[in-house]
Amino acid sequence: MDRKLRSTVLLAFVVSVMLMPTMLFAQGDIIGYAGGWQAPPTAAQLDRVTHVMLMEWRPNADGTLNNLYPGQLGNWLTAFVNTAHAKGVKVSMAISGSSTSNFSKVTEDANRGTFVTNIVNFVNANNLDGVDIDWEFPKGNDQWSQCMSLLEELKAEMPNKRISMAIGGDSPGYPGSPYPGGQYANHFNCPDRTIVQKRIWNALDAIHLMTYGMQGVTKPVRWETHADVNASKACIDRWAEFGAGQPGFGKEKLVMGCAFYGIATPTTDGFYKNGGGVGCDTPATLKQKVDHCYDNEYGGVMIWELGYDKNLSTTPDLLSAIWDATQAKIEYSDIYEQSFIAATQIYPNPATTELYVKRVSRETADYIIYSTAGQIVLQGKLQGDAPISVYTLPNGIYYLRISGETLKVIIAK
Repeated sequence: MDRKLRSTVLLAFVVSVMLMPTMLFAQGDIIGYAGGWQAPPTAAQLDRVTHVMLMEWRPNADGTLNNLYPGQLGNWLTAFVNTAHAKGVKVSMAISGSSTSNFSKVTEDANRGTFVTNIVNFVNANNLDGVDIDWEFPKGNDQWSQCMSLLEELKAEMPNKRISMAIGGDSPGYPGSPYPGGQYANHFNCPDRTIVQKRIWNALDAIHLMTYGMQGVTKPVRWETHADVNASKACIDRWAEFGAGQPGFGKEKLVMGCAFYGIATPTTDGFYKNGGGVGCDTPATLKQKVDHCYDNEYGGVMIWELGYDKNLSTTPDLLSAIWDATQAKIEYSDIYEQSFIAATQIYPNPATTELYVKRVSRETADYIIYSTAGQIVLQGKLQGDAPISVYTLPNGIYYLRISGETLKVIIAK
């Protein structure tokens, strides 16, 4: 296919997707943080997530990376990445640090290049899919500006990798907003919010909102529990308002946090597997969070922390609740979308190895399958009733363009 024809086809694809029902754009990502102090996520867990964030590395003062768990995470990293990729799951490294860590030093102009280079080299050397920055938290305009520069430079160096950041669960607030800044000023201590508002969306592929650990917060909304459902909804909605109209903004970049733990009591450490403590998410609250994100076209949900669940090797309790709620939404949207399609239907959907296309005409037709980023991942000619072989495609959402129509395809093996 020549360049001009390819550009024309891609433009037609983009336009056709824009004309589809808005529900089409819901992502349904399930992102789990996994602590490196324990065994890696199991096969049963990998069957129910789309991304894993491996914790944790911290920045050294000289810009090198410190693996906090070399005896655990260091031993199983390579094998785990290979196993996850075989299941279509993407894996990122998570770099964390408190307000007293080296983040502020290594992101200064004189040092940031070295830090970025070390991250890029590690990601590439270990076949990772991205990096998650968990700086808790930048303080003041200068540190937030340094943080934005770090994210921008990471994206520039790794345009095809996933760059994400974990951000505190307080509402952002911005000039002219009816919502003032939150009660936890340390979550977003940036007097000039436009530093973040105008730069963060182009720099990041995802913002992981830590909508947990918020007990006692009453402004701008009251958190009845540390991971309160209604307050979590308000947080992600206000981040969407914060980003609306800004360069690079997309609602699919926003991800809501879920807590597999509660506040500890004298009889429990708070982990769900040991009783859950006070305010731990439940299957019912998790469904509400998934439904809100899917219905409002947000990217999905993220979890702290996968190892706190029960039945990790069989049917993980809370993770299965998230997976089931997400699949129910995907299946509903498939039915909804198919009602808009008169001439062409596809089955099975979700597909595993083969995809059949039912058309009015049996004549040979060209087809193209695109990723959600608009990249061509498969193309060919469809003849008669022959299926399209999709066994090489990783799990995920794709779009099939054929006979002037664009249809959503889900691969789930």
